[in-house]
Amino acid sequence: MIKTTTLILISSFAWSQGGNQLQYRTLDSLHLKAIYFWRTYSDSIHPYTEELYKRARISGSPNLYLQAYHLKALTTEKQESKIYTDSLYSLAISINDPKYIATAHFLHGRNYYDKGLYKASLDNYLLCQSLLDKDVDSVSLSRLVKDNIGLIRILIGDNQGAINIYNDLLEQYKTDGEESSYLGTLFSLAVAHHQNGDFIKSMDLVDQGLSSLEEDNKDFGPYFTSILGANQYGLGEYKKALVNLKRSNLFFKDNDDAMRQAIVHYYMGKSFEGLNLRDSSLHEMKQVDLLFQEHPESLYPLTRGAWEMLLDEARSNGDSESELRHITTLLMIDSITSGNFKYINQNLTKRYDMPQLVQEREMLRSRYKRKNEQLIYGLISVVLVVLLYFIYRKYKPMNRFYDSMVHGHNRSTQKVQSRKIVLTKDKINEISDGLAGLESENFYLKPNITIKEVAETLGTNNKYISLYLNRHAGKDYSTYINTLRIDHFIQKLTVDPTFVKRYTLDAMAQQCGYTSNKALNKACKRLLGKTSSQLLQEHSGPNSRKGTSSS
Repeated sequence: MIKTTTLILISSFAWSQGGNQLQYRTLDSLHLKAIYFWRTYSDSIHPYTEELYKRARISGSPNLYLQAYHLKALTTEKQESKIYTDSLYSLAISINDPKYIATAHFLHGRNYYDKGLYKASLDNYLLCQSLLDKDVDSVSLSRLVKDNIGLIRILIGDNQGAINIYNDLLEQYKTDGEESSYLGTLFSLAVAHHQNGDFIKSMDLVDQGLSSLEEDNKDFGPYFTSILGANQYGLGEYKKALVNLKRSNLFFKDNDDAMRQAIVHYYMGKSFEGLNLRDSSLHEMKQVDLLFQEHPESLYPLTRGAWEMLLDEARSNGDSESELRHITTLLMIDSITSGNFKYINQNLTKRYDMPQLVQEREMLRSRYKRKNEQLIYGLISVVLVVLLYFIYRKYKPMNRFYDSMVHGHNRSTQKVQSRKIVLTKDKINEISDGLAGLESENFYLKPNITIKEVAETLGTNNKYISLYLNRHAGKDYSTYINTLRIDHFIQKLTVDPTFVKRYTLDAMAQQCGYTSNKALNKACKRLLGKTSSQLLQEHSGPNSRKGTSSS
């Protein structure tokens, strides 16, 4: 206790001594030095800010007030920061100072972001950027705007857009030797690569960050450690992930960083789930829920899966009260996100449904269109054959001519068939192994997947694929694809309870390669003699919600 008091007294004395010396500094040096301290995350900014604010009050100079309001907005938080930012904006507008108008827009954007109001945040960043493009020449402010737009891109799932921004900024900060900005950008880049699924690249960036830490920027350590844990979860190293996530969370708790705490608890929950420790996993997801109830601004789209797990648990326990509460929370989350950013709903769906499912759904619409085109071409071919037959019968004197045509065509077809017919044992094994590999990757859910594309992927001829399917699988290509899709549908019903709970029959059909339940139903009837509703009843569990679309 004595040591702590002594340290406080020494610190206060140093501050006051520094404050006495500051009165002899020029105005420009005060402001520039304060900005430097802000960029380097140094507490030394405070006496400089107070000195500048004191001089502004004494002189009444608008330019001094602009600098003072700027620093006050930077060094305060929440409502107090907003008040100084509003004052900065009003004064800058009144004297028509584009630089400080742009700065105020940036500060408003930062404050809105901290509140979770991402649409308003982006709007202000874009207003700031428009001024930078036209009237204001400020490299540092331009970089800050790009940095913060990058954060929003990460938040809504535009990870590649964020990667492009941060790769550019990283080189600039590295060249200029701005170590703190460099480390912050390195962390953001690691997050974007992680959310893009490139865990190895993200790990490399984390290693660069941790190896670059020094005493004056060691607070970046827990941030890099948290993304290290998230990457280890992504790579299936659940025990290692838990160690690093727990370690980083101690720092986030001490610094009241609710959003980072929620993200860490979510990844801890997923890691426990990977270790089949469901109770521990649920405990972590409940921590995410508690943080959101206390700090709504802590919502991060990625963590929405926590409430999905809690909702499933409430349903399996028959806990109607908890089920209602979690559904209400999910609706509240959707309302917050959709109201704050026009793209957030689409990207939340991507995280909730998993990125590959959304990609598959969009791919499948194109495939159904092509299937209809094939059906039309088939009908046209049949009509032409029938028409030719009647022409042949009607003009018997020309039989010899038609015979020569038909026999000539047959002979040429036989030549082609003779060339196709030669499927060596090695070729059969090659096609068999190749198709098995593609099936394991769910290739049949790719849009517009033609037999020619399959053949090109396997490095062979589409005629060989067709012959192989007819001879060794006993079906044509279309039947082969539909069989795989229906098997996929049955498998999802059997092993994935959330598939049934989350989707209607129409949505289920879209996940399995069809644009609607009507198309799925038709394929099921043709191949299995059953409707999709019958398959749903046979293969889904008794507690699963049935689709609402008619068969």
